[in-house]
Amino acid sequence: MYTHTKKPTGLCIELLESQGGLISLEDFHELWSMLRKTHSLDHLYPLPTDTEEFHLLYIIISKDQEHGDLGIHANGYGIEDEGKYRLAGFACLVVPPNERREKSILSGNPNGIGDTADIRIALLPEVQKRGFGRFVVHELLGHAFDTLRIRRVTASVVSPVRPSHPAAQKKQLGFNTKQICRIFETFGFKFEGISRGAVMNTEAPEDDKPIWHDVHRMSMLVTDYFEEHIISSLSTIRSPCHKLPLKTVRLSPWDTMIRRQEEEKRDLKLWAQAPKDTLANDACDEDGENSDVETMLGDDDVDEHDWDMANDFDD
Repeated sequence: MYTHTKKPTGLCIELLESQGGLISLEDFHELWSMLRKTHSLDHLYPLPTDTEEFHLLYIIISKDQEHGDLGIHANGYGIEDEGKYRLAGFACLVVPPNERREKSILSGNPNGIGDTADIRIALLPEVQKRGFGRFVVHELLGHAFDTLRIRRVTASVVSPVRPSHPAAQKKQLGFNTKQICRIFETFGFKFEGISRGAVMNTEAPEDDKPIWHDVHRMSMLVTDYFEEHIISSLSTIRSPCHKLPLKTVRLSPWDTMIRRQEEEKRDLKLWAQAPKDTLANDACDEDGENSDVETMLGDDDVDEHDWDMANDFDD
């Protein structure tokens, strides 16, 4: 129920053939290979091996303008616009089996869905910062909360730091991890914490030892989702008092004089109510001499120990 997000120019979304779409599994494997070569999978939480956990998998297709040799013909994927397109990334909604799902199966509803889903997304570098990811995440959140009625959606961001990385690279990878978390925060996700050493790197180990990465956990409840929707909806509604500009009435010289006289009368009335026993020489001592200097600097007889701070910790 988010407010409608405009679809970015050049973006198309398709599904796998197994989900009723037009993208073959071979094309998806080719896309996966390109994402791995460009390190676009470094922050991605591992995908499940069980295809049943993929409730929805969007293949992100971008209209290709520079890499014609890597493009695919539009008519091959049912895209009406002419030109060449290329597979540019994917985003998925993963619903792992959990206790609620098992209960739904036992209750006789094999199609029952769990109460938690996880969003995962990866884009090639050349299509990043074009609004593709934001639009697709909006679509997945709407599907999870509005259609599936899921109570909680999570996002897991892996910090791909290795012990062998130089200090500068570790710092950059840590910065990139936090940037991804901040992007999810703009959707309404809340930071839950860091699971230390939660994911093992499946690539070649270092010194024959497996590498374990930390995972930054984000989550969004259905209450957060509708709260964000309400706030975004209210921000687009202009207050009725701002629809029409207020007309400024210019006072005549006569009205200005009358108003000034009323203000002077009010001031005189306030002055007349001041205490009558106030003396003009209140600031003077009994001899009528001004004591401001003594008040500011103190008498000469003041003991220097009078300025010592009390020590509350003395035994």
